[in-house]
Amino acid sequence: MSSPVSINSFISEIVSKRGGPSTPVLYSFDVAPTDAGIKEYMKGLNIIWDNELRFLNYLNNEIQIPGITFQNSEVRMPRKGIAIKSAGAKIYNEMDLTFICDATALPYRFFRGWIDWIGNVSMSPDIYDPANTRVRENSVLRYYDQYTCDLTITKMEKFKAGTGKYKTPYSVTLVKAWPYTIASIPMSQASQNGLVKVSVSLYYEYSKTNISPSAVTESAAEERAEAATESENAGRPLRDGRPLGPKEAVALARAKRLGRNFQ
Repeated sequence: MSSPVSINSFISEIVSKRGGPSTPVLYSFDVAPTDAGIKEYMKGLNIIWDNELRFLNYLNNEIQIPGITFQNSEVRMPRKGIAIKSAGAKIYNEMDLTFICDATALPYRFFRGWIDWIGNVSMSPDIYDPANTRVRENSVLRYYDQYTCDLTITKMEKFKAGTGKYKTPYSVTLVKAWPYTIASIPMSQASQNGLVKVSVSLYYEYSKTNISPSAVTESAAEERAEAATESENAGRPLRDGRPLGPKEAVALARAKRLGRNFQ
């Protein structure tokens, strides 16, 4: 028989055994290039890829785990008056990120450098040199695998309050992502105490969710251990807020029979 959930039940079951509600501020992300050439290009812009990713995590104001939508087709013939919707193509939503700019404009420089790497107007023969003739100003798009990266968002959770330990129940990888737009950055004299923010949108092929079995099994094992402990300690007297061990319980019973104080 079902019954309403009380606050005590919520605290006991969700907070104590499941770590409590998930918070949106515990996450990190990583960008892994498919081709190493982009890292070398970024070095020329004074951006060390692996080092700057750490600061981009600090400056990230908002990130999304993109949703998934199924296209559907409607079938009316099999059952009269009933419209059956069957699954069709899977559509992955676009990815949006927002960053707070620091004094070095790192988020803007990073993603502008990434976009310039995809296709840039250049006077250099690095991209195109027509057989030692005069180098022309040109705009050339690189190969797809040269500018796409795998972007992984890792969700962290604090399962045990006060321990300072985090677990990662899952992560989401956006396969072959690349930025297609950097939003305009407004500047205004009216907001002198405001923050400069950069919004970036990315395309990607598809997303995959990586479930961490250890985080799930560890929390389940901890829950079973706690339940076993509660069952074992049921009915035992308490001492300083904790249940007595088997030897202590025997000593307490003996002290009561002899009329002595239990130490």
